[in-house]
This record gives sequence, structure tokens and C-alpha cells, in this order.
Amino acid sequence: FNDIKSIPMEIFELSNLQTLNLSVNKIQIIPTEIGILFKLKELYLCSNEIIKIPIEIGKLSNLELLWLIDNKIIKIPIEIRIYIVN
Repeated sequence: FNDIKSIPMEIFELSNLQTLNLSVNKIQIIPTEIGILFKLKELYLCSNEIIKIPIEIGKLSNLELLWLIDNKIIKIPIEIRIYIVN
């Protein structure tokens, strides 16, 4: 709830980050650098203005939870579709 329009690049320097919650903001782009957060287990980006999911999210082998509801996503990259659970 901070009116953030972009993910601060300093976030990607936090190599031990396990949970990132940037829900309810105005983020439009998930930077490709997201793929370097190898220890990330939970990523919450609900209620933003995201249109595209970068394929680099597929590199997050420890990711257990990805919340992207209430965005403007048009297409899910094939690289991460296999992780979607109904």
C-alpha cells in the first residue's frame, strides 16, 4: 500500500531474501533481475498493474508461492506454466 510504481533495484541486492510482498501498489513491470533472487520462496505482487511476467521467474527454483491476482496479465510464459496449480 505504498504507491510504488517500480520495484527498487536495491531489492535485487538482497541475496538471502525469502519473502517479497509488494502487493497493492502500481507496479507495471517485473524486472528480469528477479531471476537472481535464488532463495526467494514467496513472491506477492497482487493488485498492481503488471501486464507481463518475465521468464526469469522460472529460474526461481525455491519459489513455492507466487501471487499475481488482480493485475493486467495477458499471457503466462511457457517457462512458468508448469508450476501453476489449480
